[in-house]
Amino acid sequence: NTYLSSYVKAESFPPVWVWSDTGAAKYKLQLFNEWDEFLYEKETPETRFKYPYQPDFRLAKNSLYKWQVVDQSDNIVVRKYPFVLLTTLHAREVERAEKRYENLEKSGKATTADQTDLFLLYVQRKMIDKYLHALEKMAKQDHQNPMIHRGLVRAYLAKGAPAHALEALENERSYGATDEVRD
Repeated sequence: NTYLSSYVKAESFPPVWVWSDTGAAKYKLQLFNEWDEFLYEKETPETRFKYPYQPDFRLAKNSLYKWQVVDQSDNIVVRKYPFVLLTTLHAREVERAEKRYENLEKSGKATTADQTDLFLLYVQRKMIDKYLHALEKMAKQDHQNPMIHRGLVRAYLAKGAPAHALEALENERSYGATDEVRD
C-alpha cells in the first residue's frame, strides 16, 4: 500500500512527486532514463518534491523516465516505475478529457465508453498512477469483468505492487479468464 500511495504529477511542469511518510528523517528521490541509467538524485526531508525550475539536469518533455524513492538506509519507499513528462499540448489534452468526463459524471450521463476513453488516454500517455486509479474504479463498478482485473494485474506489476497483482490475478481467474502471467 505504501508503493500504491505514491504518484507523479507528470502533467504539470515542473513535475511533482509524492510518496508516503515512512518515518524516515530523509528521502532520496532518484531519476533514471528509459535505459535505467542514473540521471538525478535529490535528498529531502519532505514526502513531496517539486522539480526545480533551474535544475542542474533538465528533463525533456515527452521522454520516458523512471523514478524511485529510498530512505537514508536505502530502503525502498517507492519502487522504480516509469512516467512520461507531458508536453503542454498533451497536458491540456488530459485536462480537457478529465473535465469532460467529470461533467458527464456530474450530470449522470457518463457511460462505460466515456470511462474507457479516459482510461485509454492515460495508458497512451503512460500515466500509470491515473490509469491504475481508473481501473480500480472500473473494478468497483464491474467487479466480475475479468478484463478489468487483467488490466489491474499489469498496472500493479508496473507500479511495483506484486501482492496486489496476485490478488487481481486470482480475481481474474475466478471469473473464468486464463492469463499467461505466472504465479
